[in-house]
Amino acid sequence: MRQKNGTELFGPDDPRSASVGIIHVAASDDRQSILTAILAQDKLGRRHTVLVMPDDNAAFRRTTDFADLRNLLQGLKTQLVIVASSHTTIARLAQRQQFPVFLSLENYASYAKTFISGDHPPASAEKKTTETPLSPPKKPARTSTPAPASADQSPTQPLERPAAPPKKPARTSTPAPASADQSPAQPLERPAAPPKKPARTSTPAPASADQSPAQPFERPAAPPKKPASRDKAAQKEEKVNLPVPLQPMEARPIVVDEVITPRSVPSQMLTPIDVVVSLVPASPPRRKHRRTRALLVALLLALFLLIGGSMLSVFVGFGPLARLFPGSSASVTITPEKRIFKNVYAISAITWVPDPTLHQVAAHFISVTTSPHTKTVQTSGRGMIQATNALGLLTFYNALPYSQNIPAGTIFADKKGIQVATDETITIPAANPPTEGSMSSIAHALIPGAQGNIPALDFKETTCCHAGITLTNHDAFSDGQDARPYSYVQQSDIDMAASNLTTEMTSEGQQAIQGKIQSGEQQAGNAKCSASSSASHSAGERSNSVTVSTTMTCIAEVFNRDDAYAMATNLLKSDATQTFHNNYALTSRLKTTLINAVIQNPQSMISLHIEAQGQWVAQFDAASRQEMARLIAGLNAASAQDLLLHRPGITQAHITVTDSPGNVLPLDEHKMIIQVGP
Repeated sequence: MRQKNGTELFGPDDPRSASVGIIHVAASDDRQSILTAILAQDKLGRRHTVLVMPDDNAAFRRTTDFADLRNLLQGLKTQLVIVASSHTTIARLAQRQQFPVFLSLENYASYAKTFISGDHPPASAEKKTTETPLSPPKKPARTSTPAPASADQSPTQPLERPAAPPKKPARTSTPAPASADQSPAQPLERPAAPPKKPARTSTPAPASADQSPAQPFERPAAPPKKPASRDKAAQKEEKVNLPVPLQPMEARPIVVDEVITPRSVPSQMLTPIDVVVSLVPASPPRRKHRRTRALLVALLLALFLLIGGSMLSVFVGFGPLARLFPGSSASVTITPEKRIFKNVYAISAITWVPDPTLHQVAAHFISVTTSPHTKTVQTSGRGMIQATNALGLLTFYNALPYSQNIPAGTIFADKKGIQVATDETITIPAANPPTEGSMSSIAHALIPGAQGNIPALDFKETTCCHAGITLTNHDAFSDGQDARPYSYVQQSDIDMAASNLTTEMTSEGQQAIQGKIQSGEQQAGNAKCSASSSASHSAGERSNSVTVSTTMTCIAEVFNRDDAYAMATNLLKSDATQTFHNNYALTSRLKTTLINAVIQNPQSMISLHIEAQGQWVAQFDAASRQEMARLIAGLNAASAQDLLLHRPGITQAHITVTDSPGNVLPLDEHKMIIQVGP
């Protein structure tokens, strides 16, 4: 639905745009939203509210719909105007409820530009506008037509609700609209039929190029009793049927005759309803007496047949006319009403034994465990190994006949300057010639690193310490290492590898779950997957890499979808039977749609909401069609069509009558074929 003011009718700068509200109704709009929009336009102070109705809108399809709308408008100030296509149900029903109806928004725009002007006329207006009455006076006389308001005068209100028609209306140039029990009235935009005996008028001269397009009629001065010099054609009274203001169908139109001087008539004053002007030549052509007599006889004969047929139809009915044409036949095609019926049903899926009377269906769990996947990653932990001192043995020899002591921490240097120190205190025994006393001591290189790994015999019978003492290292020093970095396993290395495996394997687990779902089942929610991982090294161990192995286990809950859809379908059929009884039948396959499926923890019950919808069509069996034939037998086609359209379940009725000049259906119901259309 779209709502706007009258800008598209008058333009953005025209002050009249604020006095008109336009509601473009969509096919899907319901009645409540349309009524709300009308109330909103009334609160905005709209003089006219134009309701543009599409042909396929279902909000207003019955007489009661427009009757309710009429009751709603009684308390409002706005005047409602209906725009609908001709020969549609909406246009016909709106006319019966006395709503003004236009066939298009353009036609209404033409009307509005003529009869709606600004709300604030300037103070310099020379003439006061006389408002045109919407109902004729009780005893109308031939009067002069009041001059229409000029552009700067206060506007006439053509759309106000008409007063009740008088008992004896004046002679009019347009026939009164047909009543509700007659054939459907035509939309208001069509010009009224010309009177049978038009007044003698002079043709208005066309407007000149330099004249204002809104030049109104001017009221002439009172004519003298005896005109000085005018030709016969100019002395004839010119009777012009003015444009009929917008009014309900039952309101009788106003005809005001005026004697005017021949002037240019603005084209704007002739819309939206064409003005019917009957012209009588100033000097009719001469005709032969015989031709005039023959024409008069033909007119009298036609008038006699017309009056006789009308009287026969009114007082006797169409039955006698139907008997005059016993060979007539009729074909009636009715279009049944189609109604979409839908509803949303709550159904529970449970893992225990379901109870269909409680709207329950079965559900169960399925699970899968994948094969292990491995992933090797480089470790990210970094450390530094400190340099170590080389270790070895130093052997001391004593050549003297008494023992000697070497204290711990005694330092010795080789030829390269590498120093070593003893780690313990030793006592070298006395020599026993020819054998020297000897004793070994553990020593270490003072400089850490590999350079402390001195070779064997680096010290060979080296004199040291005391008299008679020599030093020799029979073996090389070892375990002297320089400082170096190393890698170790961190917990983040294991977690990252496990996470990558979990991401890859989750999809695999969910696909495995789908493979275990049986036909007619459907999964509720997402599968819950958990991973189990192990690593080749624990956190903190020195290693350049670590290998992680992961397995995935997924669990999901599924329900019996076919049983749930079948339950929703049966519930919809049951509700449709209670709503339509046996007057409608399902004509299409029911459509079911799962709106949502929510797992209710901790019971693991699945709450389902399923929408079911289908199309039901009104049914008319042979007995009901025979009853229709009896009801419309002997009626004219228009009355029969109106009668059929008031029966429930019928949206359209098309009647074809053959061999009947009065378009009257035969009295014999067996000569009528009533068939149901698509």
